[in-house]
Amino acid sequence: MTGSFPDESQPPVQYHELLERARRRDAQAFARLYDATYRRVFAYLLARLGAQTTAEDVLQEVYLAALRGLDRFRGKTEGEFQAWIFKIAHARVVDQLRSQYRRPEIHAGVLPVSDSLNPLDAIDQRLGLAEIARALSTLTEDQRNVVINRFVLGFDLEETSRLMRKNVGSVKALQHRALASLARVLRASGEHND
Repeated sequence: MTGSFPDESQPPVQYHELLERARRRDAQAFARLYDATYRRVFAYLLARLGAQTTAEDVLQEVYLAALRGLDRFRGKTEGEFQAWIFKIAHARVVDQLRSQYRRPEIHAGVLPVSDSLNPLDAIDQRLGLAEIARALSTLTEDQRNVVINRFVLGFDLEETSRLMRKNVGSVKALQHRALASLARVLRASGEHND
């Protein structure tokens, strides 16, 4: 990934140096790692959990866990760090979903309308969050991960293939099947609502 540090007024630092400084409890270094990754992690959490306040709470848990576990993390690259953060985020999502299953909560809301032109925008503008979550739940785990990585988090095919540990061709096929399946589910849902 390019341009990982959003604050370009800061002097460029090699990722492994930044990680080493963070491991030594350098608050500025950890803050830069957070700034470089939190938007995508939050988008992932929001897509998986559906409620903004829940996603915000879990985001804090993810980075607290990362701070506590940084001594054990041996990666040196941006990709390794991001994969590690998303692994923590995924574990927290699973914990949160298990917790919600035991103590169900009702969340109502609609996703905000977006000006961007991505394939899911039409869905966002027409459907409530619950309906989108229901449609995503009809996909296989791999298909759901492709949709989230590509259209929610904005990863390109190569990044998605690396994160999912699948070749680009497999990711393309999963994406095609996922979007076709979503279209069928949403079309059927629209017909029932008319």
